Amino acid sequence: SAVGNVQLFYNGTSVEADRVVYDQKTKRLHAEGNIRMTDADGKITYAEILDLSDDYRDGFVDSLRVDTADQTRMAASRSDRSNGNYTVFENGVYTACAPCKDDPKKPPLWQVKGARIIHDQQEKMLYFETAQLEFFGVPIAY
Repeated sequence: SAVGNVQLFYNGTSVEADRVVYDQKTKRLHAEGNIRMTDADGKITYAEILDLSDDYRDGFVDSLRVDTADQTRMAASRSDRSNGNYTVFENGVYTACAPCKDDPKKPPLWQVKGARIIHDQQEKMLYFETAQLEFFGVPIAY
């Protein structure tokens, strides 16, 4: 385990956190506090709790926000990744709008919310369950 400004690097991915524990028996990486994970493609994931297999292929993340290199953004209360291909976001939000500089908590121009958002990396598709489209924070379509 390591505590305080921990930094890990593996295959082009870096993880920064307040505390990291690696379990050699289960080959799991558990991180807590101010997590910032940057992958080789430039995708940045911010979270409070992260638990992943040692190859970063499978695991879960709680209270996350994702910023991608192509300026899309996602947030969710929890995310589970399986088979190295599928990521399921619980109570997720997706948008391509940047946060307002004056008030970052202000709703973006548009966003799509879903009870579950399933990302299939191989197909490069997002599937929304119980989706709603919002403009300026107001639901327009369900």
